Amino acid sequence: MGEVEGFPGFYSLTRHGRGKAPAGLLLFRFNAPITFFNAPYFKRELLRAVDDAGPGLRHVVIDLLPVTNIDATGLMTITDLIAALQARGIGLNAAGRLTEWRNWGAERGFGSYRIGVFPTLRQAVRKLSA
Repeated sequence: MGEVEGFPGFYSLTRHGRGKAPAGLLLFRFNAPITFFNAPYFKRELLRAVDDAGPGLRHVVIDLLPVTNIDATGLMTITDLIAALQARGIGLNAAGRLTEWRNWGAERGFGSYRIGVFPTLRQAVRKLSA
C-alpha cells in the first residue's frame, strides 16, 4: 500500500500504478482473519512482499482494519514473523484495532509482543518515517 497523489489515505499499489510506498516502509493489507486455515498463506504473502520491497526496508506495518479475528495459530504465526523479520533487521508493526489486538493476545494467553501497534496507518507512517 502507498499514497496516491490527490487522494487521502493509502491505496493498493498494484491497483494504482502511480502510487508510492513510504520510504523504508511496507504497508501490508490482509483482507481476512489470520486463523488456522490461512495463517501459512498470510505468512508466505507477507514474506513475499518483504522480498519484493528490496533493500532499505526498515519496517512492515500490517493494516489490521480488514483483519476481523486472529486466533492462537495466527498469533503464533505473527510471533514467527517477528523473529524472521528481526533477523533481517526489519521491525514488525500493526495499525488499527489497537484494543482488539490487545484482547486477542490476552484471551489466548499470549504475553507482550515485540511489535509496535498504532491506532492508524497514518500515525504508523508518521512515527516510523521519522
